[in-house]
Amino acid sequence: MGKTVNDEMDSAFSEKAKSRLPEIEVDPDVKLIRDYFKDIERQFNNALDNAIKIGEILTNKKNIPGGHGNFTPWINKNFDFDARTARNYMRLFEHQEHFKNRAIGLTEAYKELSAKQGEEPPKDAPLQIRKKFHEGKKLNNTEKEILSSYLKEKLDSIENQRVKIENELKEIENGN
Repeated sequence: MGKTVNDEMDSAFSEKAKSRLPEIEVDPDVKLIRDYFKDIERQFNNALDNAIKIGEILTNKKNIPGGHGNFTPWINKNFDFDARTARNYMRLFEHQEHFKNRAIGLTEAYKELSAKQGEEPPKDAPLQIRKKFHEGKKLNNTEKEILSSYLKEKLDSIENQRVKIENELKEIENGN
């Protein structure tokens, strides 16, 4: 539908009225805050889209011949995120239809994916999976992720204990 005479008059009047208004100096902090806020909005909207795009590329990379078994080392060598994050991106790509035309952030998308996976594994799941691993049985991707996360937490805990013990030794050696 084209412009009406009234639309053109309103537009001309508002432009004329604007030109007569005195220029008001805007607080530079207000402008800065507005600019940062616009950036936040853009980044919020782009984060999920970008994660899905990364997931698509990673999925294609993982599915090439010879990619199996080399994927995690390739991730660790080339990126500042780990294989678990890579899998999350790939899951976002796999379920991208679920997020189309929705204004949600990356964190909310991850939460929804977790809820889609079902209930949390039982508390002793890592121990059961570890036993299965030591029995030489094949683990699925979810089991691998659970066991890997569990073992990393154990390593972190051991490292923290080591640091505490070293500090105690230093105190003893310094005469306290």
